[in-house]
Amino acid sequence: IAAIECLSWMLHVKKTIPIDQAFQALVYDQNSTEVIKEPLDHFSCIEIIKWLQSNAKQENERLFIVEWRYLPLFDRNNGLVPLTLEKYLVEKPDFFCQVIQLVFHSKNEETSVAESSEEKKRIAENAYNLLYKWRKIPGSDANGEIDGETLKNWVKEVKKRCEESGHLQIALDQIGKVLAHAPEDPEGLWIHKKVANVLNEKDHDAMRAAFTCELFNERGVHGWTAGAGEIALVKEYRKKAEMVDHEGYFRLAGALREFWQNR
Repeated sequence: IAAIECLSWMLHVKKTIPIDQAFQALVYDQNSTEVIKEPLDHFSCIEIIKWLQSNAKQENERLFIVEWRYLPLFDRNNGLVPLTLEKYLVEKPDFFCQVIQLVFHSKNEETSVAESSEEKKRIAENAYNLLYKWRKIPGSDANGEIDGETLKNWVKEVKKRCEESGHLQIALDQIGKVLAHAPEDPEGLWIHKKVANVLNEKDHDAMRAAFTCELFNERGVHGWTAGAGEIALVKEYRKKAEMVDHEGYFRLAGALREFWQNR
């Protein structure tokens, strides 16, 4: 605690802090998988983690450990984003599949009646937390530019691995949710065309369903409008469906229309 407070003070007075000392203060036991839910001085921890993300960008392995251990503190409202963990998710399909397997049961296995250990429960909870906070699009670079082939290859590898492990449907669901946070296309379409291409593929029904549901959820909490808000949303998504239909993404357009018809 004293080390973290000291490093935080050094940051406040604009002094350079030793990178190794910052990592050691946050993760004093490198072999522990303990998740730090409520550190005594979480504001100082947040400051130090942000500083490390900006000043130790090449320390991927150590940043990975720090972000995993302190993931409950990460919140886009406080500006703390799990940059390294997201980088692993979008660049390493095997890591994404491992996270999926930590959280969800395989359809290939019978439901176990044995209770998980407390440690396994904490790891599963943290893995779910990571998926919930995930926003970076697979195939995107540091500037947010999306490479279509990289995205397709990432999805292809995930599907192969998760089909084998019995997690395909839930993997498609999680991918659909994150693709709902894709940027607009540079040519003006409301969704990036490289993302729309993936969503429109024939066997991606589960992905499209999760995508449309996440779009709806992302609108946030709205006050009572006597139905006016819902009517406006229906018109908005009809227009979006028409736009992607016009571009040839007819399966995606159909998913958008079906979602609103069933509400």
